[in-house]
Amino acid sequence: MKNLLFKCVKSQFEAPKTYADVFRELEKHRITQDLEPAMIEVTKFRNRLVHVYLDISPELVYNIIHDNLEDINRYLKQIALYVTENNL
Repeated sequence: MKNLLFKCVKSQFEAPKTYADVFRELEKHRITQDLEPAMIEVTKFRNRLVHVYLDISPELVYNIIHDNLEDINRYLKQIALYVTENNL
């Protein structure tokens, strides 16, 4: 997914410096709608999970997934639509 994100944004827009920048660019260019804050939070959690995984409880992982799954599904659908419409 990371490569697709950077490819979509970098091919037509300013190259992102962070994951958060990817989501800002996607919203700015209306590739995704109303997902920037949620996806930035999911990305922050991903970074914590990868780098500080010993301090994260299974309950927190469950809650993050449960509370954000719909946003992630909406994001994936919006990206898939953009990719399909633009023959990427």
